[in-house]
Amino acid sequence: MANAQLSMVNVMDFGAVGDGVQDDTAAIQQAIEFASAEMKSTVFLPAGRFKTTSSLRLPAIQRPNTQGTAGTGFILKGAGMYDSGIIYSGSDYAIVSNEELAETILFQNFYINHATGGGIRLPQGAHQWFDRFFPVLVLLASTGSS
Repeated sequence: MANAQLSMVNVMDFGAVGDGVQDDTAAIQQAIEFASAEMKSTVFLPAGRFKTTSSLRLPAIQRPNTQGTAGTGFILKGAGMYDSGIIYSGSDYAIVSNEELAETILFQNFYINHATGGGIRLPQGAHQWFDRFFPVLVLLASTGSS
């Protein structure tokens, strides 16, 4: 467990609030970029509602032991699939990877609520897991009079 803690980055340490009101996009993106640069494998979303207004961009991820490499893989992990959520209000995808391959990614224990746009966009890649992940599409009902 100690090794898991050493390889984890908490989005709150980068200024995320998780109140569903403040825009946490920049803080979460900074946590993702820091984790990638420091070879940390996990970005942690504690319990909360993390409002994002533009796509979160995943780093280039190389699968461990692919062609003799020492890649780390990547985990975006919440405190629970009903406790940690990304509330996305943009028009693109909430989470995207523009890399050619997205190798060894785990999305675990959080939800994405997106009334507009999409959930996650990944390119070709191997070993992408969704564990206790709950994508939510909110459909807004029209209440116009007839």
